[in-house]
Amino acid sequence: MWETVETPHFQVHFHQGMYRYAQKIARAAEESHRRLVPLLDHEPSERTQIVVQDDTDFANGNATPLLYNLIHAYAAPPDSRSTLADFDDNVFELISHEYTHILHLDTVLGLPAATNDIFGKLWITNGEQPIWFIEGLAVFTESELSGAGRERSSEEDMMVRAEVLEGKFPTIDKLSNAPLDWPRGFGQYTVGSRFVEYIRDQYGLGALRDLSHDYGSRAIPFALNFSANRVMGETYLDLYKEFGDAETQRATQMRTEVRAAGESRIETLTKLGEWLRTPRFSPDGKTIYYTSAGPDRLPEIRAVTPGPCCDALASMHGEVRTGDHKIATLYSDGSGDDNLAVAPDGSIVYARKQVFQEYEILQDLYSVDPNTGDRKRLTRGLRARGPDVAADGSIVFLWRKPGGNTAIAELAAKATEPRVLFEDVTGEPVDSPRYSPDGTRVAFLHHRDGAWDLRVVSRDGTLLTDVTHDRALERDPAWTPDGKWLLFSSDRTGIYDIYAWRDGDLRQVTNVVFGAFEPQPSPDGKILALVTYSSRGYDLARMPLDESSWRPVSGPPVAQQRPPPTPLPPEEVYPVNPYSAWPTLRPHFWLPYGNADALGTTLGVLTGGF
Repeated sequence: MWETVETPHFQVHFHQGMYRYAQKIARAAEESHRRLVPLLDHEPSERTQIVVQDDTDFANGNATPLLYNLIHAYAAPPDSRSTLADFDDNVFELISHEYTHILHLDTVLGLPAATNDIFGKLWITNGEQPIWFIEGLAVFTESELSGAGRERSSEEDMMVRAEVLEGKFPTIDKLSNAPLDWPRGFGQYTVGSRFVEYIRDQYGLGALRDLSHDYGSRAIPFALNFSANRVMGETYLDLYKEFGDAETQRATQMRTEVRAAGESRIETLTKLGEWLRTPRFSPDGKTIYYTSAGPDRLPEIRAVTPGPCCDALASMHGEVRTGDHKIATLYSDGSGDDNLAVAPDGSIVYARKQVFQEYEILQDLYSVDPNTGDRKRLTRGLRARGPDVAADGSIVFLWRKPGGNTAIAELAAKATEPRVLFEDVTGEPVDSPRYSPDGTRVAFLHHRDGAWDLRVVSRDGTLLTDVTHDRALERDPAWTPDGKWLLFSSDRTGIYDIYAWRDGDLRQVTNVVFGAFEPQPSPDGKILALVTYSSRGYDLARMPLDESSWRPVSGPPVAQQRPPPTPLPPEEVYPVNPYSAWPTLRPHFWLPYGNADALGTTLGVLTGGF
């Protein structure tokens, strides 16, 4: 059964089990309206429709102004490794991004507006702007309205820095189309938003408003530089060159600072790039399993036996080492969980998405024998991701629950129902559980106060310990084999590096120019497998795990300089009415129609709604 939350500027449509989430969406939408309408100097003439969905385990949303203003919002929150992971409140960030699209694309003036008044809202003039401006503006407002957002993301900054320093910074014509090279469409978000920020820095927020209004009134499309010159006195071509020079200067300075402090020597084990995740050692420590996806192959689980460490810092040829091979397909399209866990018997446990009950796309746990490729389904309809396996065969995982909620849960060996170890009663997301070697504790990530913090909970769920609680973003926890140190990746310096923590003692393990992620110690504690980054994407790497080389950390993270997290306004309960399809299904446009054939001439009109 569907119902509708009614607010002054929105109608939020939701199904059973989503009432509290729909009310939060409504509050976030009204706050977005309050703050974005003055920024873009445009207010829609009708209420915007928002459809809340909880039929997938993946965070996203979309917006369209065609015929009427419509937003789809998926309830699942982003995980800690997502490009969407940097948020004060994931619901507010989702709605503010999508509502920026609505306000920008709904800005239609002059002749196009008069035409729409006659035929219906079919002429979306700002939709003819390049995607780097459309998405760049929406990403920019994520951070303009909060203390987080992708504009402030250290991982997004890393992507741009790698392109600049390795000579792959995209030209504006490439950015304006559909790049085939990594990071492909992500560049339109990362580089595009930073270019929009550069325009704001040079000409003020009013320039972004004026660019939207000027182009929104143009009946003749494509004259982008004419519009830019009219608003700012410069073309996008000239501005983009200045922007590129500024990014080069900033990236070069960061590289100089890292190298002055001593850059870590790390051995690369692959040159696959793109999306490479989750290194895990086999029980004997000889093989490293990992996940990889690229433009010409499905996401897959792979294995490599790299030999002694670390004798090949500069000798690798080709994309992979000899013997590196595929074990199994991870999932069949471009989205899904890419976490792995290796069980004591050597099998690999992972999450795989499936169509569930015809209409839902949910994740369940599977295992695969790396020697035979035989696969076994472990759960059905559980909505599980990010598994880890204890010595007794129990599985701890992230449990996605209805209404956008998450929990750290455990499925004991031979049990049929999971048991919750930790769940935030306010609805803040959790992620990435990892058992300690002795199986008595679970490290996990908890989003609170605008950042991902690292915490440890006892296996019975009674004792909770804070490892970090600051504005830095932590991710990828992993224990050393003796259980003394907890390793993780953090952007404390503005660059993601590996850190180690033990009883309040914090050490920096790596110091890199781009990024170091997903630490995984070998079973003997001598080698650290990890994921590094370059302009081709993420790759598998390793280095000696030498405690004597770790640097003490004492200062606060650079993220402490961010604005404080932006809270939503006090909770307000908006009225709820039964859902009616007619307001959107009714005809919203008409066009004259004519056709002639051997039987004669037909004249009429086309109309419709959705």
